[in-house]
Amino acid sequence: MAIVFRQQQKSLWRLFFGNRMLVLYVVAFTLYNFIYVQHGFALPLQMNSIFGTQAGTEGYGWLMSVNALTVLLMTACVIHLTLRVSRAISMAIGCLFYVVGFGLYAVCSSLPTFLGATFIWTIGEILLATNGNVFVNQHAPSTHRARFNSIVSVTTGLGSTLGPFVGGMILAHATYAFLWMVMVGTAILISILFVWLRVLVVNSETHGSVAL
Repeated sequence: MAIVFRQQQKSLWRLFFGNRMLVLYVVAFTLYNFIYVQHGFALPLQMNSIFGTQAGTEGYGWLMSVNALTVLLMTACVIHLTLRVSRAISMAIGCLFYVVGFGLYAVCSSLPTFLGATFIWTIGEILLATNGNVFVNQHAPSTHRARFNSIVSVTTGLGSTLGPFVGGMILAHATYAFLWMVMVGTAILISILFVWLRVLVVNSETHGSVAL
């Protein structure tokens, strides 16, 4: 029984990593989680550094309120506007909102600018959140969707784990502006990966399998 179970597990991983689209998706979303987590790690530190502990904490609370309200009020609108856009391209566009929002964090010095930057990257968050799992479900075998989603959750979670560690290492030797520009560069890379992912999807639909 144990031997059969191990064989099934090997078959599952082989099937998953034999799908080039899902492998590329995992790489892109792991990097995305890496940059996304910085809003909960580096951003409050930056706010305290600029405005002081009390004002910085209050300001960060305002930023997260803008984030929550934007998700609440704009999700339906964003979904409607991107109905005719493919999942991969929607996620690529979402990363460009991070480029702008996190890029503004690199030069922000006033609370209104921070608020505007937060609104911008939150639009990107909506695009990634509403298209990510759907993409996996669309391209996973119908018999393995739940297990494939669990693999994706575990592997992409590595980005969230490494994000604060790497962010802390950067801040130990550089400025907040440098940290955000690293995140901007990473977001551009992720956007390119999602465009590549779209190319793989089109090739799959045109020519068949894209297995490794």
